[in-house]
Formats: sequence, structure tokens, C-alpha cells
Amino acid sequence: CFNVRISCSARQAGFTLIELLVVVFIAGIMAGLTVMSVGGNTEREFKRDVARIQQVLNLATDEAQFNGEELGLFVAADGKSYSFYRFDEKEVEWVPYDKHGFTSYPLTLKLEIEMIGEPVDLAELYKKIFKLDDKVTAYGEEPIIPLVVFFSDGDYTPFRLWLSNSYVKESVYTIRGDGLGTIHSQSVAAREKPE
Repeated sequence: CFNVRISCSARQAGFTLIELLVVVFIAGIMAGLTVMSVGGNTEREFKRDVARIQQVLNLATDEAQFNGEELGLFVAADGKSYSFYRFDEKEVEWVPYDKHGFTSYPLTLKLEIEMIGEPVDLAELYKKIFKLDDKVTAYGEEPIIPLVVFFSDGDYTPFRLWLSNSYVKESVYTIRGDGLGTIHSQSVAAREKPE
């Protein structure tokens, strides 16, 4: 009977092989789920940023038409942020558009703009039409000239944006607008992007 007690207490102190296998199996599943949720995070963020920019650009076409004013997209020289400007006809200059959703937005990706045709400089057109003198704007020595202009009639200047992420090497995205319709995005192989 004494031997039976020893084996009973020894059995209670340890784990069976099946219990250990169940614990290892559950730990393996948890580790796999963690790797899956963290592994594709950069690509998911990249797609989310592309979708956000596309939505904002489509919204800009509606916003310009609804408010009856011209909006301009300005991309920072380093491609790490973009902002919107409103054309002030009275002052004949582009002023920051501070409406929610259109304010300056920093990016986790690089944004490069390719113009399809010539950019439209509304300030220069107004100066020629109304014979106005040049002046230094309140926002610096160089006047803002957005490359993409969303007109109040619903049209916009044709463009293509190239979006790349340094952590996603195999593909880039393009957001393209033909100047008349909806703005679309698509993924393309990184080798197709012009240098």
C-alpha cells in the first residue's frame, strides 16, 4: 500500500504525454496566428493608405463641384505628404484648404506624381486675363502651384500617382484619373514603374 501512495503522489506532480501535446499544440496555433497577423501588416497598411488617397481624390472632385470652387492637390517634394489648397479668386492665389479630410496628411509611403498633359496654373491665367501684377503670397516667396486641379464643373486635370513602400519591394500602386470620370487605383509590378 505504501508503494501505491508513492506512485499516486508521483503521478499527481507531473503531466501526462497527452497533456503536454495539447499544450504544445495550442501554443503552436497561437504563435501561428501571431505571425500571420503581424507578418502581412506592412502590405495591409500600404493598401489601406492607397485606398484612403483614392477616396480623398474622388471626394475632392465632388467637393469642388458642390462648393463651386477649384481645389488643388499639392504633393511635397519628398513625396511623404500631400495637402489640398483652394483657389481664392479675390486674392488670385491658392490658400490652404482646412476642411476636415483635406488637411495635410503625412504618409507611410512615397508618392510621386506624373502629369498627363500640362499643369494648369490658375493664378497665372487670372493674372493674364485680368491684367494683374505679380505679388508675393502670404505663404512664402514661391507661390503654390498644385499639379492636379479639381474644377468646379466636376472635371480635373489628368494625372497618375505612383505609390511605393520601401518595405514592399515586389509591387507598387498607381492611382489614375483621366480628367473626367472616377479615379481608380491598381497594383502593378515594381519593374513597370518609370524611373
